[in-house]
Amino acid sequence: MKQDAALRALVICSDDESGKRVLALLSEEVSPIRCKTAPEAMPVLERGEAELVIAVEPFSQDVDGRLLPTLLKEERICLLVLTETDAPRPMLTERGALALPCWAPDFLLQQAMQLLIATRRKLRKLENRAAKLEAHVEDMRLINRAKLLLVQQLKMTESEAHRYIEKQAMDTCRKRRAIAESIIRTYEV
Repeated sequence: MKQDAALRALVICSDDESGKRVLALLSEEVSPIRCKTAPEAMPVLERGEAELVIAVEPFSQDVDGRLLPTLLKEERICLLVLTETDAPRPMLTERGALALPCWAPDFLLQQAMQLLIATRRKLRKLENRAAKLEAHVEDMRLINRAKLLLVQQLKMTESEAHRYIEKQAMDTCRKRRAIAESIIRTYEV
């Protein structure tokens, strides 16, 4: 099975010991970015450089409290928050984030990280599939627009316009989209 590109993980941790612990537990398929403070982490998030985020509370220099809400609203990342307490955190779990106390045993943290990795890989596949479907829908829109122009300008029937585009694509070894774009350039005013 083909291995996907390495996942980019942002590790936000102000404490060196905890940071080293988290980095040591990450698998080799993850490319980590380490930030010690919220102001360091925000630009990484804004540039979309992280697919996984492991954030260890407390968040250093998060004076305006923007870090956690920013993490929770970002749909493309998988989030693990290592909390200061073992109290339930519905704000995190209701938005799909994992929350574990920072003193959780290593095997549990490793399992949580593997779950994040697997979830992010599935999201990647879904994003790729969605992009392909969107491209296909856009192709169909262009082809239908070209068929409409052929019907209006050359008085073809819809099936004749369809056959014309198909035949042009086959005869010229080009995609139907390219034929449709050419027709649109020719006949659109």
